[in-house]
Amino acid sequence: MTFHVASVCAATLRSATVITSNTVRLSDLFADLEPGEDRVIGPAPAPGASIHVGGGQLIAIADQFGVDWIDQSPSALATITRAGRLLDKEFFVEFVRRSLSDGGTDPLSVDLVDFHPLMVAPDDPKPVTMSDVSWDQRSGRFSATIYRTHPTGDVTQDSFMLTGTVHAAQR
Repeated sequence: MTFHVASVCAATLRSATVITSNTVRLSDLFADLEPGEDRVIGPAPAPGASIHVGGGQLIAIADQFGVDWIDQSPSALATITRAGRLLDKEFFVEFVRRSLSDGGTDPLSVDLVDFHPLMVAPDDPKPVTMSDVSWDQRSGRFSATIYRTHPTGDVTQDSFMLTGTVHAAQR
């Protein structure tokens, strides 16, 4: 007796994926998709953030896009994390220093107050811009509005007030 087993190529769940794009693709959730099956299925989380896709939603996605998912389970879980780069206090100190420097030889001393770091895409060469700059050179008081160059749509995260003091460093 001879048995012929058809070659079955079923997709498998990716339990954890790190992406760099601003969209989630079907291949971010499932490995071994059929050619031409991959497509954008939704927006990605913000840089540095994760989304968790539960079994029920995974089954619905597989059904909607015709994915033959071999190990379907309502208890399955997939986590998609968007890579991010943290803009820390040192980043903003240098950013302010470069922005306010007049090209002279006197270096600037920058001290920021009430600072909160910002997560951006890792490959963004110019993640923020600065406007509404106010610098009283006599007292040293400084303030400016920082804007993401690629807004997330969350007004609480897309801009913030940067304050502190800036003085010409003493020689």
